[in-house]
Amino acid sequence: MSSTKGDSISISDELQKWVLEILDLGFGCFCDGDYQPFIFLVNEDGEKDMIDVVDVDGNILPSLVEEARKIVAGACSFAKIYVIVSAGYLHKDGIKYDAVVAEAGEKGESKALVFAQRYIENNEIESFEKIGRPGIVNTVENLLNYDA
Repeated sequence: MSSTKGDSISISDELQKWVLEILDLGFGCFCDGDYQPFIFLVNEDGEKDMIDVVDVDGNILPSLVEEARKIVAGACSFAKIYVIVSAGYLHKDGIKYDAVVAEAGEKGESKALVFAQRYIENNEIESFEKIGRPGIVNTVENLLNYDA
């Protein structure tokens, strides 16, 4: 997990550890039918927080991911790492796959990384299976990229 489209991307061991753990958590939640996006935060002291991002009526809307981004950008200056997890899709080789999507950023970095873990439903055993390993699918503005 070190580059995308020719650009060198630096990922700390700590960020990589949390992204992999939180992608697994998202996979478990989504497989259990809970598709609400959530925010995972780690502060400078190593304390961790999770924030569920919900609609007042319980609807799962694409706009909730943008609301999560606003929460992190506006109210999480204490965080040194953030991960926003949502259900999404990933196209590969012309096939549309369900995916757990995680935007992850670390204070001091200019860019955040968007990871995706593809999965499929296995109807034979009535469960979900991951396809391959998580991968970096995009870079975005780091929401923690500001002067503390």
